[in-house]
Amino acid sequence: MARPARLYLPSHFGAGSRVYGAGAQEHASGQADFLLDDLADDGQPLAAVTARLASDLFQAFNAVGTLQITREGVLQQEAWGSQWPSISRWATMAGIPTNPPLQT
Repeated sequence: MARPARLYLPSHFGAGSRVYGAGAQEHASGQADFLLDDLADDGQPLAAVTARLASDLFQAFNAVGTLQITREGVLQQEAWGSQWPSISRWATMAGIPTNPPLQT
């Protein structure tokens, strides 16, 4: 018998993690199609594909989706917490847009 899978979201309000989703799912499946060109280079197209793939995976397990990146490939500052300084440096180098936009 398959064991239930749980997705965890680190808690910004204290130590530990919490279950991310309405309930643990015994199993899930999904399918995703992407253009190879979007997977070939760093930047917003790759970030958008990553967001769509991760969101679809989260939703297959009855979770809301990713908070850190939109389906358009825009990084959401408030969802990254203390990791934002390093993420914003990487976003600048990779040409990935952020919300709010980075000051240049």
